[in-house]
Amino acid sequence: MMLLCLLAITLVLQFTARYQFLPITNHFVYDSYTYELRVLYERNVDPFANSFTALNAFFYSLGAYSFIVINTIMLLISIYLCRIFKCISDNSVSLARFIIVFNPYLLIGAIGPNKETFLLFLSLLCFYLYFHRLSYIKVLGFLVALSALFVRPVFGMVLVTTILIVPLLSLFKNPINFFIFILVFYFAVNSIPFINVILTESQGEDLASFQTSSLYEIALVLKLMNQNPLLQFPAFFIKTCLILITPIVRPNAFFSIPYPILDVGYTFMAYILFPFNLSLLLIFLNKKTVSLYNTNRNTQILLLYTLIGILTTIINSNITFRYIFPYSPIIASFFYLHSLKTRNRVIVLSFFILLFTFTVTLAFFKKEFEMDNFIIPQFMSWF
Repeated sequence: MMLLCLLAITLVLQFTARYQFLPITNHFVYDSYTYELRVLYERNVDPFANSFTALNAFFYSLGAYSFIVINTIMLLISIYLCRIFKCISDNSVSLARFIIVFNPYLLIGAIGPNKETFLLFLSLLCFYLYFHRLSYIKVLGFLVALSALFVRPVFGMVLVTTILIVPLLSLFKNPINFFIFILVFYFAVNSIPFINVILTESQGEDLASFQTSSLYEIALVLKLMNQNPLLQFPAFFIKTCLILITPIVRPNAFFSIPYPILDVGYTFMAYILFPFNLSLLLIFLNKKTVSLYNTNRNTQILLLYTLIGILTTIINSNITFRYIFPYSPIIASFFYLHSLKTRNRVIVLSFFILLFTFTVTLAFFKKEFEMDNFIIPQFMSWF
């Protein structure tokens, strides 16, 4: 019910923004507009992206309103699928649902083509089926993982790879040990010159699709650092901070006129995820918490999947915070792996850091916006 209420409020805000009844801007997800252009103008993209474009073309053939219907249905089902986090704690289920319902990006993006909603839905559905006792239902889970390849190939590969390497978990007895092995293997492989070139070139020349980002220059420097066997380590550390921690220092737009709801939504989501990202990193300091003796196998699988997914986001030269949104309910669910004392300390520390960050960015790092309602995507045409 809360999700439907928030979706209704978001739609009203988008409606008032479109017709300029209120000074609101930044009222739709710009990636959605890119996906729309691929449908309308048939841009040449790779076969996997063409699959998502074909799916969007089908929805456009039904009517632009179909996106709000399908995205709402997927979000509602995703809330139900959060039942899988009972393997951690009943409180983890509630926390995961909270992260979905109060994600401004998903609420704003529900009106148009949206990969993050699809990937969130597919990942939760995949593990809901894979954790079933019956073998043929587990196979269905693997097929769902394969389908994610046609939305975002790298994300699909994370799902598929995780399922394929699950049998190896028993060898390492702890998902943290397994992940550290994977991380060391990555650094070793990335140090081989010709493989490094392949990995770098596969991410696009000069990060062309990322040029409008405020972090573009930093991304280019980090890309060069990653090509050096020694500098790849500090580059990885910096990228980890940029993806998991520093999004809270985005330019402060909470009091801007016109009001940029998407930009504010990004910052709001960064604030919400900050304590959970910290608690995820703390697991590395107390990896006994997730040993086979203290947690069940399903929890270990979810943790391994999340760590591999975040790793692929970090090693990507494009610094894109929204790429971790499909992992966010799982990240939040791990909060209850810690003791009550640790959780309280994380919450208190996070509160003071976020309060300090909000005050400093408001005073010294404000961002001004202009009305950008000159282009209205077709997916908003039914308003």
